[in-house]
Amino acid sequence: MARGGEAAGRLNRAAAEMTGIAAGDLIRVTSPQGAVGLRAKVSDEMLTGQVFVPIHHPDQPVNRLVPFGRKTIKAFPVKLERSEENTLEHQATQ
Repeated sequence: MARGGEAAGRLNRAAAEMTGIAAGDLIRVTSPQGAVGLRAKVSDEMLTGQVFVPIHHPDQPVNRLVPFGRKTIKAFPVKLERSEENTLEHQATQ
């Protein structure tokens, strides 16, 4: 993924099919702390049940998903869904 390009969430092909997500679709990744919108990238590199969101992309505030006080952001549960909205909005919950 190019650092200057649009951030993408990578997910496994089987997971994409189960959720009705195709490569290039807008997806919403949600945790109890917030949500981020990004483009889907379907990849056989990911295991089913995992989604990869880059943490060093300048336009992707993935920290909105991280549980407060957590010492590592390598893995935590999220909800993944195809976004019906046509925007890449990000929300934080209070």
